[in-house]
Amino acid sequence: MMTPITMDELADRFQNLQIREKPNSCNLPVEIIEIVIQNVDIVSRVALRKVSKTLRELVDRQEPFCDLIVLKINTKHVVRNLERTFVRYKETGEYAANDIKMKIIDDVLRDLLTFMTNPKFRLNHLKFKFTDIYSSRYFLDAWKKHFSFQIHVQKKRLGFGE
Repeated sequence: MMTPITMDELADRFQNLQIREKPNSCNLPVEIIEIVIQNVDIVSRVALRKVSKTLRELVDRQEPFCDLIVLKINTKHVVRNLERTFVRYKETGEYAANDIKMKIIDDVLRDLLTFMTNPKFRLNHLKFKFTDIYSSRYFLDAWKKHFSFQIHVQKKRLGFGE
């Protein structure tokens, strides 16, 4: 872990910083970028990871934590609630019925893997809600395929029905 930097040291670094091009986040000292990353939520961290290799490495250095992930799964779509930010994954009509279910579930799990593969990742609440037995079977098959590692969860909940 890095040694904390004082505000005076940061001010000195900014004063000596010479920028010859249009300013962008790449010109900021790494310490400033790390402070920003430490103070954003998990959804923003996931987005930052997708910007560049450097940001992905900086995000992955942080202690990853998430309070809540809820997946509501049915035959037509999956709703992912990540820290109260909702995303609906739905069919596109390009696939056969069974392929749609697997494609949607694979997309959801691949997105979760972007931060859950970090061995330091911690999660308080993980909830799965299924509306039918078929969706639960597809989901469990996909989960086994994608998550061959342990995740640390404080509370798990599995439900059937609306």
